Amino acid sequence: MLLPGRRARYLVLLLQAASAGSFVAAGSDDLLIASSQTSLTAFFTAVAALGQAFRTSYPDVELLTEEMWNARMPTALRSGLVDLALSVCPEVNGEPCYETIRSETVQALLSVDHPLAGEEEIELEDLAGDAFVLFPRELAPRLYDSLVGIWRRAGFEPTVRSESFHTSWELGVLHDVRAVALVPESVTRELPERLVGLRIRDCAERIETAIVWRKDDTSAVGAAFREVARTVFAGDYLKQ
Repeated sequence: MLLPGRRARYLVLLLQAASAGSFVAAGSDDLLIASSQTSLTAFFTAVAALGQAFRTSYPDVELLTEEMWNARMPTALRSGLVDLALSVCPEVNGEPCYETIRSETVQALLSVDHPLAGEEEIELEDLAGDAFVLFPRELAPRLYDSLVGIWRRAGFEPTVRSESFHTSWELGVLHDVRAVALVPESVTRELPERLVGLRIRDCAERIETAIVWRKDDTSAVGAAFREVARTVFAGDYLKQ
């Protein structure tokens, strides 16, 4: 039994704006986890599989979820607000421990009426004349810079629209924006209607999902969760 005498709380925070006020009252035996989401449906599918697998092995540990953008996670970890993060392209500094548990290719996301929508594979420079949707850089600086760097290495500076990719996705209006996005390959597995994902020829860049935790976290629950996460994300149905 990992935490005798009480039910442990295991808190999962998912990328995007959300209040963390509910975490302030957590007790010393609670394990709080932060997790970031940029792969949308596919990421939540993986998190759900992780939660189910962990609950099967450790039924006395309560799992809670909430969303948080990457930029807020280092402070949440450092302050003890959360104990662990599942983060897509996390902000990196010297304080926490990082372990990559998934690495995936980048694909182009287009509306079905885009002239290139019928292709299976394209050159990224084929999209140089298009406008792209992203998100405000301050919400996830490292992920933002990684995506912009892909365009620049392809030889052009992207035109970025004012609309947010995540907001347009969640509202189901991304196809109406008539813009292009770069996304992890897993996003293209369960696309809404009127959107297509295309492979990018000779694109070596990959987007990584990582576990992030404090170096001073020696809890048995934290170690157990990390082990289950490694197993779940290594499963054949999640491999890239």
